[in-house]
Amino acid sequence: MTTAAQYLVKEAQTVLQDLAGVRWPASDLVVYLNDAQRDLIVVRPDANAITASVTTVEGARQQLPATAASLIDVIRNTAGTKRAMRKVEMSVLDAVSPNWQSATGVTEFVHFIYDAREPNIFYVYPPSAIAGGSVEMVYSGYPAPIAAPSGDGKAYSTVTGNILVNDQWSTALLNYMLARAYSKDVEYGGNLELAAAYMQAFTATISSQLQSSQTVAPKN
Repeated sequence: MTTAAQYLVKEAQTVLQDLAGVRWPASDLVVYLNDAQRDLIVVRPDANAITASVTTVEGARQQLPATAASLIDVIRNTAGTKRAMRKVEMSVLDAVSPNWQSATGVTEFVHFIYDAREPNIFYVYPPSAIAGGSVEMVYSGYPAPIAAPSGDGKAYSTVTGNILVNDQWSTALLNYMLARAYSKDVEYGGNLELAAAYMQAFTATISSQLQSSQTVAPKN
């Protein structure tokens, strides 16, 4: 989040031996950088994890914030006794209480339900009252795009702003940018292989980060 987009564009143009941005202008590389951030959070939602308090609406079915890509966790109520919430499967509630979604609304919830096949929706149990309650959740947010470079948009110096995912992913983003850049000129000898190699490096970095984070994660 503190890594400058200009730094990554400069690194890419250095590798490409095109600091003037003649063949690979900064404007193209910023597009690749924005795509890299979006593709990253699909695989690693925690790369841009946001904790926020969200007000519920009437009923069991709730909508994630517009900037959310997917839900990571619902931690607790933020009103009343601030009771912790636990995830349950909808099939369990359906089996125990088939009419649970029409139950009397409350402002403090016990459980939440989430299905990744419907990434922008979650449910609360019991259902929310009209006035609603509020819950503290962690969700994966879509990174705001880096602004288009200023001026002619060729040199790295025309780029402003920082990446929106965690700084630890800067190398992975650079590999993605280089893969896309070399894909632009696959008709030249060796560029197809370079594009494939950098995309493989992007994927490998994500995989290794996942393994290392699981190794050092807090234990139950």
